[in-house]
Amino acid sequence: MSRIDSWYLYQERVEDINTYFEFLFSVLDNRPVLKYNDREESFDRNLLHILKANGFVIVYNLIESTVCNAIEDIHKELKRSDALCADKLNVELAKRAFKRVNDQTISQANLEGTSVGALIVQEWLKEHDKSVSDNKNPLFSGNVDARKIREVAEIYGFSTETNQEETRNGASLVKIKTTRNELAHGADSFKDKGQQTSPDELKRMKEEVICYLRDMLINIEKYLTDKEYLREAFRRGA
Repeated sequence: MSRIDSWYLYQERVEDINTYFEFLFSVLDNRPVLKYNDREESFDRNLLHILKANGFVIVYNLIESTVCNAIEDIHKELKRSDALCADKLNVELAKRAFKRVNDQTISQANLEGTSVGALIVQEWLKEHDKSVSDNKNPLFSGNVDARKIREVAEIYGFSTETNQEETRNGASLVKIKTTRNELAHGADSFKDKGQQTSPDELKRMKEEVICYLRDMLINIEKYLTDKEYLREAFRRGA
């Protein structure tokens, strides 16, 4: 099975996060001092709380970047598929494509060299690309959790099954999303949130997220390899 681009981006970000958490726990466990030319200072306790809270931000960034990049991998494959039309897409994707076609698109359509079904898919893919280029992801916008991923998976048709023992089916994602949003919007301070957070709980959630996203990428790779974006009748020999 060939690796999708989002897999490599995920691995890079996981390495960054693990490096950050190694530093964080080294500081929490060893309480080192900061050595300057003329003095030494202990780590400020409030700074430790801020570093803990920042863990929510970087883990959430991993979640959103991974799922957004994975959806883009799906769209890249759809654009590479020859003679792709709405009749061939699986039912939910076809419905999504139809919703994106408006009266203006129909009135301006040139159907001399293409079919109506192909035009529908082309317009949907173009609209998606424009939204992404305008930094307005049409599917996710600061609100990615396991429930939202399941909703998107239902549209595209990929599996959301994961190793529940390792991932708890993504249960940690909603707390990470909510905490990140509270911090980003100023509803809670980094110091207070870090003070309220157990280091062990933060580490557990981070590990669950990494495993959950890994399994999700494996599902999407299989989805693309097996051409599950097509209706079953078109998958054979497609």
